[in-house]
Amino acid sequence: MIRLFVGIQFPAPVNFQLRNLCAGLPGAKWVNPDGFHLTLRFIGEINNRQAEDLDANLQAIAAKAFVLQLRGVGQFGQLEKAHTVWAGCERNESLYHLRDKIESAAVRAGIEPEHRRFSPHVTLGKLHRAPVDWLETYLVEHAAFLSQPFEVHEFALFSSHSGDNGRLYLPEATYSLHP
Repeated sequence: MIRLFVGIQFPAPVNFQLRNLCAGLPGAKWVNPDGFHLTLRFIGEINNRQAEDLDANLQAIAAKAFVLQLRGVGQFGQLEKAHTVWAGCERNESLYHLRDKIESAAVRAGIEPEHRRFSPHVTLGKLHRAPVDWLETYLVEHAAFLSQPFEVHEFALFSSHSGDNGRLYLPEATYSLHP
């Protein structure tokens, strides 16, 4: 069994911008900057046969490259019980189109359909009893975050592994988008 997800990696300048958001919040366990990504479809644990089918289906996706920009920050969970801080993503029809094609590829590989609404974001950190006033200040101070625009010319199938410093994400295959 292998734990997989499909996502987009960022160019170094965008990773640097994201890294600068990862400070100033007690109770936050920040994501290793090498692990920044935008998840298009979480797959979970699947067997090798399903992984091969998924890979073949992802290779067959025909979609165009597009420009993406990250914008703003937020949290998952009520302020008092927030568990994650994230950077958001500007609405982008090409991103949603690609995500829909990936969803179809996963279902054709025998993977259960995703029932959660797609909410594109980059996880910055996990929270453990972050003081509400600090979280509110953090959110206000970074509300105007805007990454430089970047071209998305590929997406990847990642494996996810537990490590001493959190999760380790390894690209198993990459898939090019058309110019």
